[in-house]
Amino acid sequence: MAHHEAVEEEGDVILRKYFGVPTDKTLRELYTSTSSDATFFKLAEKIEKLSVKCSKTVKHRIECWLRKLCQQTSNYDWKKNRNHYATLLLDMLERGKLEFPFNKRPEEGPLKTLPSYLRPFSSGGVSQRQKTAFKPELRKPARHNAQEDIVNIASAAVDVLHEHNVSRSALSSIDNASGFRYDAEIQLGASRERCLELEMQVNSKNDQIAQLERRLVLARKAHDKDVKKYKHKIQALKDTYTKNLGEIIKRYTLHYKKKGARPVPTRQQQLVPETSVESDKLRGFLKDLKSQMQALKRNLEEEEVAR
Repeated sequence: MAHHEAVEEEGDVILRKYFGVPTDKTLRELYTSTSSDATFFKLAEKIEKLSVKCSKTVKHRIECWLRKLCQQTSNYDWKKNRNHYATLLLDMLERGKLEFPFNKRPEEGPLKTLPSYLRPFSSGGVSQRQKTAFKPELRKPARHNAQEDIVNIASAAVDVLHEHNVSRSALSSIDNASGFRYDAEIQLGASRERCLELEMQVNSKNDQIAQLERRLVLARKAHDKDVKKYKHKIQALKDTYTKNLGEIIKRYTLHYKKKGARPVPTRQQQLVPETSVESDKLRGFLKDLKSQMQALKRNLEEEEVAR
């Protein structure tokens, strides 16, 4: 009996000195806490996969809840309550409907205890069978070697600490991945806003081009109309000029016949001052018409270049 107590005392001293795990009870609590973290990690993975199909608002709300549930702590009761929340969230995602308390973002401050009526039957915690399955055999018959007992206890403590560190690293990776996804979604939103802004600018340019095309069509119609108008005026002036010239020739022919036989005046002699005035008017009109047509042509070319 004394030998057995000495073995326990020596084992506790080594665990306190090298591993910080003083007793069998502490080992069981550490194992239970690590198993709870591993269970939450599996639940979080399933939640991440199901949240991909959700809308952007719902995904952001789920990420807020996961960050809330990923707080680092050694309190087993808090972890058990956290697993209740995670299991309930997973169940609602599988059913396709988020209800209280996941119908809004988590509140500021510590995580509240989930009401008993919302707790699922299987919380994802460590069962009593699992707890009893991991009991390091600290109490061994006296016939066992004390050194072997100490080595076995130390080895079990190292394994538990290693699993605990792995679980903490996994939870940290979940938090980092959620933060990265949140930043990526913010960048994506900014890119979409920039695309919408560029699309609006393109639409505005297209409207301006369409407006210039309509103006060009109207300018061409006005040009054709002015050309026809000027053609009619030129033809009218030509007819008037021909008519006046014929009357002048007729008048002078009669005048010469009354005074005596004289040769019919040549074309140069027929150009009296009245005829010269009409010719000057016609030349001025043709000059103005030519300048107007050149200005209209320049305007059309400028509009073509602007287009």
